[in-house]
Amino acid sequence: MTLSTHVLDATTGRPAAGLDVRLEHRGQDGWSPACEGLTGTDGRLRLPSGFEHGVYRITFGSGAYFGARGSASFYPEVTGSVGAGPGWADSYCATRDLLLAAFADTHSYSLQQTLFAMGQRVLDGRPEIAEIRLSLPNKHHFEVDMAPFGLENAGEVFYAADRPYGLIEGTVTRDEAPPPEKAW
Repeated sequence: MTLSTHVLDATTGRPAAGLDVRLEHRGQDGWSPACEGLTGTDGRLRLPSGFEHGVYRITFGSGAYFGARGSASFYPEVTGSVGAGPGWADSYCATRDLLLAAFADTHSYSLQQTLFAMGQRVLDGRPEIAEIRLSLPNKHHFEVDMAPFGLENAGEVFYAADRPYGLIEGTVTRDEAPPPEKAW
């Protein structure tokens, strides 16, 4: 099993390069270090493979990151936990394949329709999943008029417009799924 993280600096809208990331594994005697590193110029950190199944805690050194840039941070560290049990990798790969197939196979009139089809395909194919949340970029592509160059464009050359742009987000939930527990 491999783990990775991608961090964006919301104050600049750019990747958070040089952010300290610490990963710990929860065992019978509590938390123990698994690995540590810094995010690269793309804000990503790929952690070494070979992790055992279980619960992991990831901590981002946000205070030091912002302090090095001359800014104060309300949170000295940001921590989250994730669990990866037996069969997780197989479920992940099968889910990814279902999402990609639905994206490629679905003829739709809107990104929202595609998002729903992708979520429904996962729920139909993976009984262990009760809810899936998706976020897809909303980019518009327009056919380039090649007539001024004496050429035809038979739907082969497009450009991506910078507007409208955003994220289309949605949640698809299994009808018989229990209601979610309170987050806090």
